[in-house]
Parts: sequence; structure tokens; C-alpha cells
Amino acid sequence: MKTKLVQEHLIQNGCTVINYVGTKIMVDIFYNQSMYERFLEGLDCRQGMGMYGSEQELDFNQIPDEKMVVVQENGNHVKTYKFTTLFKATMSFKERREDGKLYTRNLTFGIRKNIFGSDFNLVIANKNTHFSSLEEIKQFLKEKYGDYTII
Repeated sequence: MKTKLVQEHLIQNGCTVINYVGTKIMVDIFYNQSMYERFLEGLDCRQGMGMYGSEQELDFNQIPDEKMVVVQENGNHVKTYKFTTLFKATMSFKERREDGKLYTRNLTFGIRKNIFGSDFNLVIANKNTHFSSLEEIKQFLKEKYGDYTII
């Protein structure tokens, strides 16, 4: 059974280090990125620590803006995530309902970028979907919503 306990750390804490070691996930928690940087300089300033089984289900695309997650494998850096919102808007698009009538709908969305990588998220209704580029996001919106207008 997959659990989401570690995912809660990613959401609640300013900076979380996830280290995959064998069948375990070692977690170091810091108040913010600055404290993590001081830790790297030798100061023991962790806010908390934990050890979890590999059954943890993690989705790094769901990390709130400005929270930082460092992913390691056996102590070696793999990737860092820290998203920031680039754009937030409302779009208007046409939708045909079951009765055959065409309705105009509005939908608010946002676009986020990982400042430590080239990852993008499209945020719709508090669900973050991963994309590799802005072009992929534009193509997805065009395919799903047709000719939409930013309002």
C-alpha cells in the first residue's frame, strides 16, 4: 500500500531533503533554504529527521510555490525542485454540452517553473501537471480547450 506521509513533509516544510538509501527514504527537514545552506556549511540546524519505507508515494510536481525539495540517492544529488508561479490568468472557451448547445466557460489556470531545472507545471483546479516546455503547455491547452481566449 502506498502512503503519503513524506508528501506531507514536502508540502508543510520550507526545505526537505529526500535521500533514497536502499529500501528506505531518509528525510531531513529544514525551516527554509537558507537553513539548508547553513547545514551544508557545517551547522546542525535541521528542524527534523525521519526514516520511511520505500512504499511512500511522492509527487514532486505538487510541491507548493517556494518550497524546496532536494532529491538524493545514497547521498548523491539527483535533482532539486523549487517552483515559482510565472503566470496566472483566466481563459474563456466554448464547450458543447450533451443537449447540443454551445456554452462559454471560464477557467483559471497558472503556469509554474522549477527554478532549479526546466520543469513546468500547469495548475488547474489545484492539480499540477508536469510539462517539459511552455510549448507543450500551449499544445495541451489548444487540444483540450480548442480556441480559447485569455480574459
